[in-house]
Amino acid sequence: MGRQGAATATSLTLCLMWLCCQCHSLPICEGVEDETPLHLLSTKTGYFNAHKDGSHWEKYTEAVHGCSAKQVWLLARHGTRFPTANDMGHLVKLLPPLSQRIRDNHRHDRGCLKEHDVSQLTDWFPPFELRDREQLQEMGHEEMASIGTHWREFLPDLFNVDFDPSLFKIDFTVKNRTEQSAYHFLRGMFGEDTVGNIELPKAYSPNFILRFYKACPRWLREVYKNNETTYKERWLFTETEHFKKMVHAVSARLGFMHPLSTDEMVAMYDECRYEAAWWPQRKSAWCSAFSHYDFEVMEYHQDLKYYYEDSFGHPLNPKTACQTLNDIRKLFQLSKGWRSQTQRCLLLRS
Repeated sequence: MGRQGAATATSLTLCLMWLCCQCHSLPICEGVEDETPLHLLSTKTGYFNAHKDGSHWEKYTEAVHGCSAKQVWLLARHGTRFPTANDMGHLVKLLPPLSQRIRDNHRHDRGCLKEHDVSQLTDWFPPFELRDREQLQEMGHEEMASIGTHWREFLPDLFNVDFDPSLFKIDFTVKNRTEQSAYHFLRGMFGEDTVGNIELPKAYSPNFILRFYKACPRWLREVYKNNETTYKERWLFTETEHFKKMVHAVSARLGFMHPLSTDEMVAMYDECRYEAAWWPQRKSAWCSAFSHYDFEVMEYHQDLKYYYEDSFGHPLNPKTACQTLNDIRKLFQLSKGWRSQTQRCLLLRS
């Protein structure tokens, strides 16, 4: 190698050393905040973390001034839960080896993570067991109780009363998390002493009111299991500059010289979301490499899935809830010529 080649090699070596050793001062490390945007976690956003805008309640109060509520038909989701067995498998497979690689990068002065984040990742182990799959997490208990209390205070004429099984109908799916959600919702609404005496109904399947989509063979065939169309846009989004830019930025902040895979990105984002929902007062180290922009990109990646799987992205989706809407119609028709014994509230957990 000549002098010119040696000089070039030396310059390149110095450049690489600067990149590795000075990473904390590089622009790539900027924009990562200590606080996780807890409202940008798609369907894993905790109820307590969701954006709180009370203006619509004020408008509701103004619109019905002088009137009193007679009936409520409430269809609600379950509280914050543990991952599915399939998701647990992905997290356990991908995250432990990834955390060790991140630790090694940090030891070689690569990446932007702070010491306490690296320490948390090094000691990380799955905060769940297989027996927890799809069950309501402790935070979900408190969320549902809080929501039950909210409805009692919001509509006291209906809910600030003693529980009467002839006036309140409760229904939920065969998923245990929905029965748990119903229990804690009622605990918040009627209190600890009363909820223990409420006899919850037996769940059944198929349930055409709460899980109408799962009871529709055409939906299962044309939407849920149709990877080529339902999830096409989500896959195409991973090929865009927006997504690739986010992957490169997060990978660099973790000290990698090459971009991580989409599966690894999703696993980190998922664990970040779960831990943020379960323990909102402490920051998950898996959130540490994502900027506010990165959270927006990952949430949009999730939204594409649900838009085509559950919403207006597929023309069949709006048609599957006909029996659910008909159930509302029938309940409210019963309120004509109001009688005190008419069922006043239908609480559904899906």
